[in-house]
Amino acid sequence: MINKFFIVLIILISLGCTSGVATSKTAVLVEATIITNPTRGAGAVADRGSGPRKELDREVNLPNIIWSDFEYRRIAAGRGFAQTQAEFCVVEGDGVADFKEGTKVEILEEARCMNVLHQNEGKSPSKYVIGLTKVKILDSGAIGWTWSKSVSSSSQ
Repeated sequence: MINKFFIVLIILISLGCTSGVATSKTAVLVEATIITNPTRGAGAVADRGSGPRKELDREVNLPNIIWSDFEYRRIAAGRGFAQTQAEFCVVEGDGVADFKEGTKVEILEEARCMNVLHQNEGKSPSKYVIGLTKVKILDSGAIGWTWSKSVSSSSQ
């Protein structure tokens, strides 16, 4: 009796785990804003000293950009004795396309980085604590990477 129970249980678990249907997740693109603060250190590595000074928080509107690719790179992050190497997604320039808010996309992939270094010719590079998401624009079929906070799956 117990053996039959375990066999039925294993079959039910197997059926529940293998639906056999691949589903794609759709979303819309939105304008992304983040809070930066030089006392938090660069990247996702926080300063282990006295802590961030809230009065230095600055809201940054990220550009509505899609890049064709990026490069993973280990870059110094943090300040002073707390400085370490962190993995960054490095994007360059103005990307391959701008996007408008409300553009419908299919989410393809999430980058493993939690930090982005945005390099733009003639400007100082900017470090942001944010990830990148690979999307396919449904109208045009174009594929590229954009800020993870620019991809909203809840506003459909």
